[in-house]
Amino acid sequence: MILINTTGYSQEDEKKEITEEGLKGTYSLTLVIGHSHVFAGIKENGKKGFKVFPSWGFDYDYRVSNRQAIGVQTDMVVETFEEENHENKVIERTRPVTTVATAIFKAGKTFGFIPGMGGEFAQEGNFAVIRLGVEAGWEMKNNWEFGV
Repeated sequence: MILINTTGYSQEDEKKEITEEGLKGTYSLTLVIGHSHVFAGIKENGKKGFKVFPSWGFDYDYRVSNRQAIGVQTDMVVETFEEENHENKVIERTRPVTTVATAIFKAGKTFGFIPGMGGEFAQEGNFAVIRLGVEAGWEMKNNWEFGV
C-alpha cells in the first residue's frame, strides 16, 4: 500500500515547524492506492481461497496528542467479486466501500498501530468490519510524509 500524507494547520498565521512535541492538533489527509485481501474469495476453479483486488482509499486523521490520533479510513474495491460467507454460501460483492473509525498509536517516530471498527457497504448487503493495521511513515520536506 502506498500512502502520501500531508499535514495542515487551520487558522494559523505563521508556519509551524513540525517537531515530535508539536504534532498535537494537526491533521493529515491520505490518498491510498492499495490492494484489498479477501480470505474467503472464490477462485476461477470455484474453490474458496485467498484473493487480492485493487482498491482506492482516502484517510483523515487528527492528532489528539503527539503519539495518538483518531481518524476515518475509507476504501473501495474497484472490482466485483464472489466470496463465501459465514453460512458457506457464495455471495457476490459489487465494488464494496468500507468506512472505519480508527485510532492510531505511534510506537516511535516511524511505526503506528491502527485498531478500528466500521462497516463494508455494497448493493448486496452490509457487513461489520474490524480493522487492525500497522503503518510506517518517514518525514519528507514541506510537511509531507511517505508511508507504507
